[in-house]
Amino acid sequence: MKIKMISLSIALLLSLPLSANEPASSHLVNLLDNQTYTDEYQALGNLNAAQLTAVTNIEHAIENEDFAQAHSLSDQLLQSDPNLAAAHYLKAKTSVVEGTDALLFSYSLAQQAKKHFLLAEKLAPTNAKFKLALMSFYLNTPAFFGGNASAAENLIAPITALSTHYGFLAKLAYSAEFKGKEELEKLISEAQSKHQTDLTLQLLLGLTLWQSQQPDLAEQQLLYLDSLDARSTKDDETKQLTRYYLGKFCLKNKSEPTKGIDALNVFIQNHIGNTDDDYLPWAHYYLAQLLLQTEQLEDAKQHFNWLINHQTDEKLIKLAKKKLKQLPNT
Repeated sequence: MKIKMISLSIALLLSLPLSANEPASSHLVNLLDNQTYTDEYQALGNLNAAQLTAVTNIEHAIENEDFAQAHSLSDQLLQSDPNLAAAHYLKAKTSVVEGTDALLFSYSLAQQAKKHFLLAEKLAPTNAKFKLALMSFYLNTPAFFGGNASAAENLIAPITALSTHYGFLAKLAYSAEFKGKEELEKLISEAQSKHQTDLTLQLLLGLTLWQSQQPDLAEQQLLYLDSLDARSTKDDETKQLTRYYLGKFCLKNKSEPTKGIDALNVFIQNHIGNTDDDYLPWAHYYLAQLLLQTEQLEDAKQHFNWLINHQTDEKLIKLAKKKLKQLPNT
């Protein structure tokens, strides 16, 4: 049985740059805290240069799904300093991500994750990130494997006392699993009144509402975030992801197509020439689909043809060719 993905993605905040294979569309995007690797790692405690290098290598191995390498590097870091909380956190994180990637989340992986999340939290009791990761494990893991909903709920207050950002994410993770629409509406109100500048939090809220089968609330939140984005002069990763996911949501939910078209157009303009960006081709595909919805056939053809001429992804090329065959005068 896999660990559930909704609040896992919120809680772990896995290090994933703006590139991902969209065919695995069931995976919720995992965000940095709107910061660089170095800034993000400050949440792991005081690391020296060698430890920071090791952490970076472990995170990259996890991102590339090279779990054997991630475990090996984590073990080396633990051997060099058995009391380094960050090392225990990364060992646990590797086990969890490996488990979500596998067809069957094994008992041994679950116990390994639980052991090291507990050690990380014990060694760094004032670190909200580690507490949130432990809460996520309790919340998302089946009871037989070590999950404990009550233990997860009991961590919300201490997390909130340490960090309003992580505290909100803790409440969101719990509410997404156990609370109804009314409680989620309260979280939207709280986010919009108290966390306007925390765009990562705002985006995670919108995506979680979408994954939680609350499309009306998700639309409300994503459009709100889009309006914040429009007033900002700084263009960063979270804002790019906002545009991408707003466009995708408008297509999948069959609502606000003009908003989705505008968002994806801006996203594409900001990524022209970035051949390493795996989001870019899917942005073209989603935009073409929205253009079809609004009967802008010639513009849609341009994006389908772009995919055929610029992509090596056979799945996307096949999808684009199929759509083109269905259009008149093609």
